[in-house]
Amino acid sequence: MLFSEVFKVSNPKKESWFDPILDTDTKLFIDPMLVFQEEVEGFEGCKDKIRGFISEAFRRVALAKSKSGKERLHALEMLKFKEPWETKLGYTAYGSSGSGMGDEFSRRVFDAVIDFIDLGLDEFGSYLSTFHMFVDGIGPDRISDMVTNIIKEELIDYTIKICRDKSIPTKKVLIGNVGFSLNFGWARKKVELPINPYDGKAIILVPKDFLRANSYLEIADFEQYIFSIDNESLRSQVTRLFTAGLSVSSLRKAVEKDRQIVRELLKRYIEAKQKDKAKPYDYSHDPDLIYSFREDLEKLVRNLQKLDLSVETKEDFVRFVESVITQFKKCIEKKEAYTLLFEDNDKPRKERASQILFLSIADTLCKEKDVDITPESKTGRGPVDFKMSKGYNKKIHVEIKLARNSKLIPGLEKQLPAYMDADDIDIGYYIVLKQIPGDGVRIASLEEEYKKLKLKDGRSIKVVVVDASLESRDSASKI
Repeated sequence: MLFSEVFKVSNPKKESWFDPILDTDTKLFIDPMLVFQEEVEGFEGCKDKIRGFISEAFRRVALAKSKSGKERLHALEMLKFKEPWETKLGYTAYGSSGSGMGDEFSRRVFDAVIDFIDLGLDEFGSYLSTFHMFVDGIGPDRISDMVTNIIKEELIDYTIKICRDKSIPTKKVLIGNVGFSLNFGWARKKVELPINPYDGKAIILVPKDFLRANSYLEIADFEQYIFSIDNESLRSQVTRLFTAGLSVSSLRKAVEKDRQIVRELLKRYIEAKQKDKAKPYDYSHDPDLIYSFREDLEKLVRNLQKLDLSVETKEDFVRFVESVITQFKKCIEKKEAYTLLFEDNDKPRKERASQILFLSIADTLCKEKDVDITPESKTGRGPVDFKMSKGYNKKIHVEIKLARNSKLIPGLEKQLPAYMDADDIDIGYYIVLKQIPGDGVRIASLEEEYKKLKLKDGRSIKVVVVDASLESRDSASKI
């Protein structure tokens, strides 16, 4: 249920705060570039606070870079961010378990800061959004978690004010990482906050204007900017340093070749983005389907057929994953789930809709067998959709593509095999949805390329075609 439903807030769409779904995490993130615009009352000093914190962290890491004593401990302690489960934001699209932070993440950020220092890009680190452009494993969700920790005091004050204005009941709770002191480190504080009836934990509300579904600063966007830059001298340098299809690795290599040029390009890019101003998530159109068809999905998963299968051996696990995919296919082709993939005017929804539908079905079935299903894009490697796993040795990648996706064939030939190699996974499933006229031809082309597909020994990919087209329903109704 929504926060507004539980606490009986009328007309929540008119409010300035994001209305979280309390029994799950929502795939939106606090983007520091939106916070830096300082357009929300009560957060006016947060730009300086965030950049000051990161600058101090860089200073501490620089001192501790080659040491293992107290300097290193002080730096790691500063970077020990708490999982901000109170905001109900993140990558756990159904359910709300989170993926944990703590010491491991602290060391990862420490290493990322060293990377920035070694690359000579420390002046850009305080923007935070630049981290995922140069460092694998720190995506928009983790950057959002870091920002949440740094401005948690302001977010708590914001929530308290809303609760007072709306007469929402609160309870005194102890919250960690509420303010950082140079002398005493992270503070814990007892504050009055609303309580989530689903998990008994506190709730912290976030301004709508701080949230996006992706980062405002992105490698793909940076690539588009540099290849169209209005400066002939710099454009020739871009041609010398870069090729199409920028990645974290190729961007780092370009820095090693010519740090000065990359610094200049990055500076101009950030200045241009600041001038344009970041835009928050479009809540009215809801392109990522945060609220859309929520009730329909809940009804669908309640009526799913349970899978009476073991997942003990690797062979069992493969059969289980295939059964999950079969359930997904059956819900679309034999039941009414296909309607969720179209808008009211029969216009096909974006690929994200099919991913949410699959995740809602798979997550429900996986919970029964204690199987983990994780959206893989949070690793920073790219857009492969899900990893399903049981323990360390049983892992399978599942990727979902609309047949009309321009990267349909490259996704099969290059993208999925590369992710399988990176995660040392032997089995992958490539689910393709047919939705519109012309998709049949595209799928036929894909099947021809599939016959030529060559994978490393021991690796396999299975293509599964799902017919979600309206015309197949029209044909069936005439039989």
